[in-house]
Amino acid sequence: MTILTTTDRQMCSHGPECHYVKDGRQYDRVTRITSVTPKPWLVPWAAKRTAETAADMIETALGGKSNLVPPFDREAFIKEAKAAPNKYRDERADVGTRVHRKIADYILGRTGPNLVDPLVTDEESRMLQQFLAWRDKYQPEWLAVELTVFNEADGYAGTLDWIARIGKEAVLGDFKTGKYVPVETPLQLYAYAYAERTRWWLNSYAV
Repeated sequence: MTILTTTDRQMCSHGPECHYVKDGRQYDRVTRITSVTPKPWLVPWAAKRTAETAADMIETALGGKSNLVPPFDREAFIKEAKAAPNKYRDERADVGTRVHRKIADYILGRTGPNLVDPLVTDEESRMLQQFLAWRDKYQPEWLAVELTVFNEADGYAGTLDWIARIGKEAVLGDFKTGKYVPVETPLQLYAYAYAERTRWWLNSYAV
């Protein structure tokens, strides 16, 4: 069976405000819509990252010797510490993007038979091994991967990770590489499920 995927997502390239475009019409991105979901844990998380970065910077400046105090640039120190949460977030997003791409290419047969190769980091290797263990356990029959779907009536669009038949059910899923599942993930999947193309797949391939 051919696995359905989208090679041209027709997205603008203007940062987080961009839309999907289809037949000249703009569609709001699902992830942009769900990004307004409250995330109260981000404040203490950001504070922790800032404090950890500040501590690292102080230790580096002192060089492990309490009597070594180099010239102190307070503004530069504050600027770097403030930037720490966003820097860490972006680094984690890069890891997630690389792992998602590796899995999608593997499922679509764009790579060789080995998903884990020497070029990936140890962390990425662990994530990919977890995916392989999940695949072996549930034996998904892949129907669609990295598929862009549209809801014409409500004017939104997004790219879902995968649809597969598992047992007798057609299942819509999303790969996550973080420690926790984001609170907006159920809303994201719900929106994908109610896109016209997704509904057809889920209804057509459920036994």
